[in-house]
Amino acid sequence: MRKSIELGRAVLSTSTANFELWLRTLITISPQQKYTNLEQLDASSTLSLLSSGDVWVGRGHGLYIDLDITLRGQHLAGEQLQQLSEAVLEAPAWAQLNLKPSLPCDAVHKPGKLRIMIDHFDDTATLAASQRHRVLSNIPASDVRPPEGISVFSLDSVVLCMDVFELIPRKTAATAKRLKTSTTGNNLSQSMECQYIDNAEHEHTDTLLLSSVPGFSSLSASSTLKRPRAPVSPEKRFATSPIRPPNEDLLGSRLSSQALETRKQQLPPTDVRPTSMQALIDGALRLSILSSINGKTLPGVKVKANTFGTGLADLAPTVWKPGYLS
Repeated sequence: MRKSIELGRAVLSTSTANFELWLRTLITISPQQKYTNLEQLDASSTLSLLSSGDVWVGRGHGLYIDLDITLRGQHLAGEQLQQLSEAVLEAPAWAQLNLKPSLPCDAVHKPGKLRIMIDHFDDTATLAASQRHRVLSNIPASDVRPPEGISVFSLDSVVLCMDVFELIPRKTAATAKRLKTSTTGNNLSQSMECQYIDNAEHEHTDTLLLSSVPGFSSLSASSTLKRPRAPVSPEKRFATSPIRPPNEDLLGSRLSSQALETRKQQLPPTDVRPTSMQALIDGALRLSILSSINGKTLPGVKVKANTFGTGLADLAPTVWKPGYLS
């Protein structure tokens, strides 16, 4: 009778890239004897029982870790997944935990999913070479058995669901000024006069805005200077046809801030560096084991949100807590 429960959720970010990793960790346990109250317990009560010290949680036969990774909602490609698997297998944390990770030989590789088999490290030679006088210090972790009369549970699997998203900086768009109009002739002429003055004041700003658009830089700076014109009454001024810019075919009309924002959103997405991806996944693994990490433990990785109250080291310390048996 197996039971899957959620261990916790978290949001991690890295200082080397503009990405966030959303983590959700689940575990599957199975009692080794008849335990009638397991199905009646909720997730919080089950975690409290497993971490209370009144039961024994050991490595289940065929323990594995599933990494389900997506980048911008898409599964990782085969080459990226291969590089990631090599980095995970060569992580120095496995030697500290006395665990031996490996890839299954007969497993079917699914897009964006990586399965890692977890076994105890054969440290017989290391124990024979070291002279220790502590209790249980010369006994391999694979040979440790629970005390008699205590309930035993097996940790069968750990699943890490990780979604990596790119952070897009938010920029406030400038709002255009709206002019109030009236049906009367006097108010109409005043409104048109104000619009003419407003356009003259913002003429230099519009020139700087358009100068950043490709194709507009060919205009020389001297073209923005205009000859003084004789004063003309508003009626005559607006009776004439408006002056068109020389590159109207290219620009069409005045570009607004929304058009510029649309052009920015059409840029190709930034590729995440393999080192940044590895740092985020390393932080997700450490957080699932320790339930909390800090800047000293993993520099460059920040935990923005965390619901982990219990880690794998609290549930099965003989497997996930280095030096627990020393």
